[in-house]
Amino acid sequence: MSLPQVARCYARALHETARDTGDLPRVVDDMAVLASLFQDLPDVLAWCRGGDSHAATAGEFVRTAFLPVVGPLTGKTLQLAAANGRLPVIPLLPPAFEAELAAQSSTVRVTLETAQPPDDELVALIGARVADRTGRRPEVVNAVVPALVGGFRAFWQSRLWDCSAQAQLAALRRRLTRAGGPL
Repeated sequence: MSLPQVARCYARALHETARDTGDLPRVVDDMAVLASLFQDLPDVLAWCRGGDSHAATAGEFVRTAFLPVVGPLTGKTLQLAAANGRLPVIPLLPPAFEAELAAQSSTVRVTLETAQPPDDELVALIGARVADRTGRRPEVVNAVVPALVGGFRAFWQSRLWDCSAQAQLAALRRRLTRAGGPL
């Protein structure tokens, strides 16, 4: 099993336990703290990634680096990962937990990128299409990306719907090249 898959298993177990014990808000905060810690302290990230070389001291590392800044449930999960020789999984836990939260949610977050602020009709169309595909209520947020020039890109979960002018021109180039001659 790959490290991201193992991280997803830990995240799923942590999510279920936190939900059942009522600790979900605290664990969500803990994941933000861990993500920030890995971003701000590259030495901590490097130590975790060097997992096998630090196996003998992994438990002590988790006790000193993480337990003072996370809640008891998250702390126990991190200690379990260290005890099982899974130190490299710890930096992958925040994004895996976020993915687990998204998978369990009744809504789906959609980022709509456009060159200019979109009109309400486009937002409604994107929301309706994503709702049809996912069966969940979409939460559409917009990001203005002037480099798109025209069209839009929509991101949700790990999917991309690229209807930008750049993507359409690239598709046209591929079709014309396949049809018989270089451009």
